[in-house]
Order: sequence, then C-alpha cells, then structure tokens
Amino acid sequence: MRSYSLLAPAKINLYLEIIGSRADGYHELTMIMQSVDLSDRIDCEPTVQTSFASTATIRLCPAIDRIWLIVPPF
Repeated sequence: MRSYSLLAPAKINLYLEIIGSRADGYHELTMIMQSVDLSDRIDCEPTVQTSFASTATIRLCPAIDRIWLIVPPF
C-alpha cells in the first residue's frame, strides 16, 4: 500500500459570521479569509486499525508536541 505526505495550507479568518443553519447540521457562513505562508504537513500511511493517531509540533511556540487519538463514529 502507498503512503502520502500532503500540505494543508493555513488561512486567517479576518471576519466570520454564522448566517444560518442547514438541514444537514452544517451552518451557512459569511467570511473574509487571508492565506498565510504557513501549512501543516499531513503524513498518511495504511493501517488495519479503525482509529488513528495524530502528532503535531507547533513551531511558532516553544517545542510543544501533542498526540490525539481520534476514533471515527461507526
């Protein structure tokens, strides 16, 4: 199986307003966004588990490592 490494570009919300609800549970939004020269790198590799772990290093602050365990709702 194949592994992937992707970049997720960052943005800053300069303005964000919830203007309504949708039948599917999401919200209608009005927003003004600005892209910035930052991104997250997402590394994906195959597994037989039904959950995954995510590790992040925040480089704008003193070295902070966090690990989240996320279990999809089945």
